[in-house]
Amino acid sequence: MKGLSGTSLSTIEMIVEQWPNIIDESLYPFCTPVTVKDKCLTITVSDAGLIQEVEWRKENILQAIKSLFPDEVITQIKVSLYSN
Repeated sequence: MKGLSGTSLSTIEMIVEQWPNIIDESLYPFCTPVTVKDKCLTITVSDAGLIQEVEWRKENILQAIKSLFPDEVITQIKVSLYSN
């Protein structure tokens, strides 16, 4: 995928751009993809109670990413609480 400047977008940029199509609509306002490192996507959540909810949906999230970006390899998801 190409960015506006003609350079390739990073994996995290592509995920952020497609996040509404990846995450469940009910979780979208409360979850943010922040990094991809060593095939692991880190997602922050705004409430500690949502950590378990996102954990339960890991496989669905991984499948959505794979269907949108078949060339990007993400095998794990880490969920953490957002802190300012």
